[in-house]
Amino acid sequence: MSIIFLLICISVTFSIEERKNEIINSKFDEKLLEKISNESKEEIRVIIKFSQKPSLSLESKIKSSANIIYEYKFFKGIAIKANKEVLKDLVWSKEIEKIYSDEKVSLPKPIKVMQSEYSSYVDNRSNYINVQPVWDQKITGFNVTIAIIDTGIDPTHPDFLFPVGKIRGWKDFINGRPDPYDDHGHGTHCASLAAGTGTQSNGKFKGVAPDAFLLIAKVLDAEGSGYSSDIIAGIDWAIQNGADVISLSLGGSYSGPMSPLTEAVNNAVDQGIFVAVAAGNNG
Repeated sequence: MSIIFLLICISVTFSIEERKNEIINSKFDEKLLEKISNESKEEIRVIIKFSQKPSLSLESKIKSSANIIYEYKFFKGIAIKANKEVLKDLVWSKEIEKIYSDEKVSLPKPIKVMQSEYSSYVDNRSNYINVQPVWDQKITGFNVTIAIIDTGIDPTHPDFLFPVGKIRGWKDFINGRPDPYDDHGHGTHCASLAAGTGTQSNGKFKGVAPDAFLLIAKVLDAEGSGYSSDIIAGIDWAIQNGADVISLSLGGSYSGPMSPLTEAVNNAVDQGIFVAVAAGNNG
């Protein structure tokens, strides 16, 4: 009798373990499954997508067992850092739809270009998009706010000094500094292409929308890298602060149709925001 009971217990244990593995395989994305399969005990950065508004008990459980990185308003989820045992335990919650590895996003490596080629491109860039007829109709970005989600901005550049208040908002998701800066340069480059006034060049090199205002979210570090969760936080912040356009000139190998980043972009579009995303550099 005791042997039969023991066999039943073993069978039940195996069934529970099999069920747990099934849930883990369905709720963890492929990148996360790779990470939890190794022997490392280090905490893992993840993005949790909820299937519904989380209960107070689930919120309390997460906060007591993990480090909260971001809590979002428009994206239906949070970003946390936790060990794999905590993550495996969370999959049992019906309030959690999916758990994604929080992957790195980065800028493409710079390409060396001859100065003559670069100068030719800069001098003729407006011809490529035929912007002059639009400017002739007095469409210059007035009363439009463009969010540049990138490496930051150089606030001392003459093309952003006037009018006063051209930079309407700033948020540093990397280092938490209160004042605008750019320790890489790419964000300043993108901001000038979008809304530079052309002051430094006496009007020769203006942005496409020189009269637009700017929101600047620093989500990439001095090396041009950040996490998906940082980008989502930048998008969330831009929506909340009245962006009409969002620029995402960055790339990665982790932006499929069901990814958190894609959903964050879709959330912005649903709010009536035009989102320009890089394509061709892993975008």
